[in-house]
Amino acid sequence: MASAPSGRERLALCVLVVVLLGLVGWSGAAAQSPSAADACKAGFHTAGGKLFRTYCGPASATVHVAGRTIAFRGGLCAFEGAFKVSIGTLLIASTGAVPSYFVLTVQAYADGTYRNGQNGGTVRVVVAYSSAGKPYGTYQDVVTLRGNMKRGTFSGRLLDNGERLTGSFSCR
Repeated sequence: MASAPSGRERLALCVLVVVLLGLVGWSGAAAQSPSAADACKAGFHTAGGKLFRTYCGPASATVHVAGRTIAFRGGLCAFEGAFKVSIGTLLIASTGAVPSYFVLTVQAYADGTYRNGQNGGTVRVVVAYSSAGKPYGTYQDVVTLRGNMKRGTFSGRLLDNGERLTGSFSCR
């Protein structure tokens, strides 16, 4: 069994997750069906003095962890320097209960399997999500992209307890 990261490594991973989540703020201009666009208000907005970023579109993801299955619907996939899947609403630079979201980012340009830190550390893979108001970051992430980067699977370990998680996503 893999060992959990040290306190310093855990802090570095948390900082990396937060930075990448902030960088995921790409334009909500991805093609959407009129019904999806009407039902979801993509973009930045404020509520209760807090800044949020909402993603809309056909993307979905499923996370399996600790005997639970968590489904995420209504997001988008994009490529802007890295392949990204963003679903739900992110709470930006604030604290408190976190809305439901799923984010996957991988420095990839084609289908294949990517491990965080491969190629001498140049490949970065990040998976993060929230469930029941609590955010979860991961480490030892592996992502496999398929179908011209339109679907895939992922695995990793939770930062807070080392529990293994697996899952899948689709951009359609």
